[in-house]
Amino acid sequence: MATIARYDDVPVTLDTGDQWIFNFEIGDNNEVGQFARITSGDFEFFIDEDLEFILGDMPEQWRQPAIAKLLLILDTEQHRDGRLK
Repeated sequence: MATIARYDDVPVTLDTGDQWIFNFEIGDNNEVGQFARITSGDFEFFIDEDLEFILGDMPEQWRQPAIAKLLLILDTEQHRDGRLK
């Protein structure tokens, strides 16, 4: 596995209004291609490059807010030059 990018200690607000700290790791491997490993506390889950769940033990209701935050981070990284879409 090769790590492409890592984002640590990112606050994510869940649908309940609670805020948790998440870590995101973007990687690449021969079996699944690009993927993301998302962790918070003792929980983790993996998604593929199409944002499909691969495996993990993170509560299901935490997954969508975490994925949404990851997409926001990646979109921001892509537009760092200050241009608007």
